Amino acid sequence: MILKANKEVSRKGYTLVEAVVSCLLASLLALLLAGAWATFARPAAEVEARARLEQEANLAAESLVRDLGGYYLGAVTGANDLGHGLFVDWQWPPDGSSLSLCFDDGGSPNGTADWPPPPGQDDIVKYFILPVDDQGNPAPRLVRLDEKTNTTVTVARFVTPTGFVVAPYPQGADPPFTQIKISLTMVYRDFTSTHELIAVRPQ
Repeated sequence: MILKANKEVSRKGYTLVEAVVSCLLASLLALLLAGAWATFARPAAEVEARARLEQEANLAAESLVRDLGGYYLGAVTGANDLGHGLFVDWQWPPDGSSLSLCFDDGGSPNGTADWPPPPGQDDIVKYFILPVDDQGNPAPRLVRLDEKTNTTVTVARFVTPTGFVVAPYPQGADPPFTQIKISLTMVYRDFTSTHELIAVRPQ
């Protein structure tokens, strides 16, 4: 009689129970990571976006406050320059999409605004939205144009295409307007912010 020895066969791989346990652990890890993202990463991104918008709004406000201070920053000053660069008027189109500031200048300042100024006369500073960046890519931004020097400077980025609006303040006021409301709307990522500045006509 011949006896045959039973040999145990070694199988490589995972059992069904091990695979199920692995899937459950992976799902639990995914839930923990999603919770961590919701708790830490998303609020951090929101804070960064809001801080960026606030920074751009502050830059725009600082530029407007300087120009609405009563004098043209590029005016020549001296003993015989009384009246040079003095603010004399402001104006905006019916849709409020830009703001032009007129400063008295020229050989003999006359205390009145010349729209448009003759060569060598009043200095004009204009704020408006430029729809593209320096490379021609769509990127609306608020710019400041100094017509005397023909220089354009970016005042604020992330402005919406219609995000700069000038209107009399209070609403329905009659000319001559002594106050205006400047609204600035900006968007960055998924966040939008609107800022309002009440400007008083320099005396």
